[in-house]
Amino acid sequence: MSTTLVACVAENMRQWFHEVQDLALSLRHLGGPLAEAPFVACFVEAVEPEFREGLAALGAEVRVVDRFDPRNPPSNKLRMLELAETHEFDRLLKIDTDTVVVGDVGSYAPADRIAAKPENSDPFPVETWQGLFAALEIPEPAQSVRMTTTGEVTYPYYNTGVVLVPRDSCLALGEAWGRRVHELLELYESHPETVAKPQRHWTNQTAFALVLTLLVGAATF
Repeated sequence: MSTTLVACVAENMRQWFHEVQDLALSLRHLGGPLAEAPFVACFVEAVEPEFREGLAALGAEVRVVDRFDPRNPPSNKLRMLELAETHEFDRLLKIDTDTVVVGDVGSYAPADRIAAKPENSDPFPVETWQGLFAALEIPEPAQSVRMTTTGEVTYPYYNTGVVLVPRDSCLALGEAWGRRVHELLELYESHPETVAKPQRHWTNQTAFALVLTLLVGAATF
């Protein structure tokens, strides 16, 4: 029987702690087959003792992780992929703290595939995507993924708030994803016209999308 490790990343602040607590409560009470799954809450740089104790009461393991890059806080979530170095599991469920679990999320995708949901909408015009592909020397993929709210069909672009990753893919994905994040941050400085400043908010998801355009065997749910 395959095992799923559920994990999230949070800042060491009370608001984040309450989000992690709500996530843990939803997992334990509404997670169905996932209710007993191991849950790891990663806090960036430090964690208050009361936060650690409160989550331990819900059966959560609390870990302190390094900040990924101060220029892009959402990319701290890549630290979850490093759990493959220290924990035994078959599949990692990476989940944002502002999310709750209702049922077995893993049942929506094959256990041996990376799985993510297409985003609600694409924040970029076609010209921005094409500029990114050209600047980073990535072959332009087909516009083949339908956004779940707008219904538009665009380049592969996914929500990174809930991602399922087989354990044996975690480290390779983390390395490739992190590299793309850094490439984008450097691109903003060297060629600022490529991506407008308001659109840089989605750096983490853009980097993930750029990885998946080249990743054979990726699946969505």
